Amino acid sequence: MPKSKRNKTVSLTSTAKKGRTLKQAVIKDIRDHIDSHQRLFVFRYDNMRSRLMKDVRLDFRGDSRFFMGKNTIMQRALGTSVEDEYSDNLRQVSRHIRGQCGLLVTNRSQEAVLSYFADLAVPEFANAGFFAQETITLPVGPTQWPVGMMDQLRKLGLQVEVQDSQLWLRKECDMCKKGQALTPEQAKLLTLHDRKISVFKIKLTCRWSEGDFEEYAAPDAGAETAAAETAEAPDDDEDTMDT
Repeated sequence: MPKSKRNKTVSLTSTAKKGRTLKQAVIKDIRDHIDSHQRLFVFRYDNMRSRLMKDVRLDFRGDSRFFMGKNTIMQRALGTSVEDEYSDNLRQVSRHIRGQCGLLVTNRSQEAVLSYFADLAVPEFANAGFFAQETITLPVGPTQWPVGMMDQLRKLGLQVEVQDSQLWLRKECDMCKKGQALTPEQAKLLTLHDRKISVFKIKLTCRWSEGDFEEYAAPDAGAETAAAETAEAPDDDEDTMDT
């Protein structure tokens, strides 16, 4: 039987980088959507969850588009100075593209967008590194977990043993402490205990529409300087963004 020409081995180390071509395509995509939509918003997010963000995208399907990825690419698409901004006052929007943020271009009214995100707050299980807003302690005594989980719980730092066919906690344990970052073990314990201490939220920081700029929250300190540095930074060959 002749060897199939479709069955070829491709070394991943030999594949070409997308580099500048992809970045320019993303920049063009952002600008095209700005031209075809009435409003542009910058948003920040807390405790991002892909499945929850997918629901938000579905709610805005048809008349809006979200862009999330490298801040430098989004800043270059908008411009960071009077000389290079894509349209009037977009340099003001670039000042807000800092940290965990994204862009929303939409044809919905400002009131509808503000109302939607004001009501968006979904309790979620916290990941390791999340700073707890309260202290939650497991008291000494019988637990809710089955005996078969004893080894798993011990690996998470709990002093448990079997008594009267139940798992008993012999020493109280803080599943989280107010103001302290969660360890992976604490995050797992909170999940096992069905305690959701974080909240998925999206906060709008500014709006732009045909040159009209409105600020909802001040950008991070030093944002203008960082934006100027970004504009002068040389291009590289790293992957760009997921839109």
